[in-house]
Amino acid sequence: MSKIVPLFGDPAKGISCRLLAEPGITNMSVKQTTKNTYIMKHLNFLSKSSSRSCGHRVTTLASTVGSPSAHRRGAMLRLLSVLVLILTFGVGQMWGADTQQTYTLSTAHNNSSQTTGAVTWQIGANAIGAGNGSNPLQKLQGTITVVLPANAQLNSVTINKGSGWGSNARVQFKVGNTVLNTFSTNGTYTLKSTDNKTNLTYSFQYSGSSGNAWVSSIAVSYEIVAATPATVILHDADGSTNVANKKVGDSYTLPNTAATCTGKVFLGWSTSEIATTNTKPTYYKKAESVTLVATNNFYAVYASENGSTIDEVDYTYTFSDVATAITATDASTFSLSWTKGNSNTVYNGGVRLYGGGKLKISSSKTIKAIEFTKGTSSWDNTFTANVGSYNDTNKKWEGSATSITFTESGTSGHKNIASIKITYETTVTAYNKYTTSCCSPLGSINGSFFWTTHFCPVWPAKHRS
Repeated sequence: MSKIVPLFGDPAKGISCRLLAEPGITNMSVKQTTKNTYIMKHLNFLSKSSSRSCGHRVTTLASTVGSPSAHRRGAMLRLLSVLVLILTFGVGQMWGADTQQTYTLSTAHNNSSQTTGAVTWQIGANAIGAGNGSNPLQKLQGTITVVLPANAQLNSVTINKGSGWGSNARVQFKVGNTVLNTFSTNGTYTLKSTDNKTNLTYSFQYSGSSGNAWVSSIAVSYEIVAATPATVILHDADGSTNVANKKVGDSYTLPNTAATCTGKVFLGWSTSEIATTNTKPTYYKKAESVTLVATNNFYAVYASENGSTIDEVDYTYTFSDVATAITATDASTFSLSWTKGNSNTVYNGGVRLYGGGKLKISSSKTIKAIEFTKGTSSWDNTFTANVGSYNDTNKKWEGSATSITFTESGTSGHKNIASIKITYETTVTAYNKYTTSCCSPLGSINGSFFWTTHFCPVWPAKHRS
C-alpha cells in the first residue's frame, strides 16, 4: 500500500509538498535548509542527496493510491523524477552533493592552467619547484589559484605533503587578500561560517621565511548550492527595463549607454534616485561591474557640462606570478624600469628590488603620489627618491613630477613590492546639475514647454524615468 508523506510548506501561500513513499523506501529524512528548500537524504532509489525547491517538487506523485495501476504509475513517476534530476544537475555533481577535486603538483604545469572536473587550477610562473634525491616530490614556492564552478560553496581544503616540510615553511590559503588559514604542515582546513565560502576564486601561496613546503597535492571539497534569482531593473530617460536570468552573487556589468536626456550627459548608474544637485553624487561608472543582491535598481545619472577641471586619478600595478606584468604599461601612460632588481619573476607575492637597485617610474602625466604595498617577505633598508618627498614608514611618495627614480639603499637585502598605486593629474570635464530624473519637452502652451523636475506620470512610459 502506498502512503502519502506530508513535507513542510507555506500554508499562508497555499504551498504544500508531498512525497509518495512506496513500500521498501526506508530511512527517509527531510532537512529544511532555507524557506521552502529541502534536502532529501537516504532514499533507497537515489544514492546521492539532492536539494529540491518546494515550489518545483513533483506533486503529482500524491495520486490515487492502493491499486496496482496507481502503484505502477507512482514507480514510473519516481523514475522520471530521478532522470530529471540527473539531466538537470549532471552525473557526479548533483545539487547539494559534496564534490572533491584534487590537483597533483608538477613543475611541467608552471605558468599554465589545469583542470580537474569542473575546477580550474591556475599555476603561476615558477610556482612549483622540483624535488631532490631525498624528497622527489614537488615544492610549492609561489602561487596556485583555484577557480570553482558557478554556484559552488567551498567546504574544506586539504594539503597533502611528502616526507618532509621545512620548519619555517608556510602556505597561506587566501580569498583575495584575506588569509583564511596558514598551513605549517599538511592537513585539512574546514571553512568557518564567518569565512567567505561562496567566492569562486581562492589561492594557495608560499609565505615562509625559509625552508621548503613539500606539497604533493591540493584538494578542494565543495557543493553546488541553490541559485537565488536576482531582480535587476534599469531606469533611464525612456523608462524601466527588467534584466532577466540573473542570480544573487552574479557579477553584472552595467550598460555603457542609456537613453538620451536632452541637454545632459549620461555618466553612470546610481542605486537610488537623485534630485537635481550641484554636488557630485556617488554612482557606478559606465560598464562597471557590480555584485548582484536579491533586488537591484540602477538609475541612470545625467549631468550638465560645466567647463573642465583637473582631477586626480589612481592606477595600481599589482604584481602577480606573470613576468610581463612587471614591465607593463597603462596605455603608454606609465612605464617602469628596474636596475639590479629581479625584473623577471615574482617571489613571495611581489617583485624584488635589491640593495643598490633603482626603480624609475615615468609618465606623460603629472604624478602626484606613489604608494607601495609590501609583499610577504622583506622590506630591507630604505628608499630614497630623486625628487619630491618619500616616507619609508608608510611607503608613500608625494610631489609633482613626470619621472621619479627610487634607489634602494644598502648593498644587501631587498624590498619585496606587491603593488604600486600611482596618483596622477588629468584634465576632465566638469559637471553640475546631477540628476536621475529626466524628461524631454513634450509640447508647449503659449510658447512655453512642458517640463518636469522629477518624472512624467501623465505621458507614455517611454518618456518616464
